[in-house]
This record gives sequence, structure tokens and C-alpha cells, in this order.
Amino acid sequence: MALPGMIPGNNTDEFTTGIQFTVPSNKTLTGIRAYWIAGNTSPITLKFRLWNLATSASLLSEDVSHTTGMVQTTGSFGTQALSTGTTYAVSVWNHTWWLNYVANSISMPAAYADYTVTGSYAYYFRGDAAPSTNLATYCAYIEPLF
Repeated sequence: MALPGMIPGNNTDEFTTGIQFTVPSNKTLTGIRAYWIAGNTSPITLKFRLWNLATSASLLSEDVSHTTGMVQTTGSFGTQALSTGTTYAVSVWNHTWWLNYVANSISMPAAYADYTVTGSYAYYFRGDAAPSTNLATYCAYIEPLF
């Protein structure tokens, strides 16, 4: 596996990074997990979001202060019923750093027990919005929790 890299661009840009997915049956999302390498030891604020991509609506959002390593939403994130046939995205936003990703040189399954990745394993957006630009050969360290 390649070492983590960063989305091409300026380190002072704000970025949203995430994955797009569908569920094979109606499910309840309970959180989002990400693996974050911030490049510093000072806490930064990460904004976790669940998006309905058909409407571009942010369904759930939580700000989490974090330094580095595995981080996930807490009980204040809430839960959201997800329906089959709808494409969703889970994402993380930050105003100065962004989620690390890895070159997709490992074999990644298209479907997991609770969800199926649509498109590629990494999408991003320069700013605070639903991740929509495809990073086709990369894998973001973000996953929905059920």
C-alpha cells in the first residue's frame, strides 16, 4: 500500500473529502469513522456530514475536535434512516487540512455487508459541500457506521 497523500492543491484551501454509497436494504446510519493525519499536534475541527446526493442536502452534521489517528462521530451526531435506491455520501471537511487518502493499489471490494461504494473510493470538493470530484485511483479513509 502506498503512503497517504493529499488532494492536489493548496494546503490553505478548505476541502471536503468522502465516499459515495448505496445501501442494499433500508438501514439506519449511526455515525461516520475517518482516519485523519493532520500534520500537526494541535486539535483541529473536522465537520462530519451525511449527504443525500439526489438533493445535495446535508442530512446530519457534527463538528469534532481532533488531532490525528482514528476519529468518529459521537452520540450528538444522531441517526438517519437510509433507503435503497438513493445515493448518499459521508464526508469530512476542514478549513486548513484535509483527509489523507492512499493510492488504490490494494484490491478493494465494491460491496460490504452494509453498503456498496458507487463510482470510486474517493471524492472531494474544494469547499464545504457534498464531495463530487472523483479521485478515481485513490481511496479515502472514511466509512459509514450502521
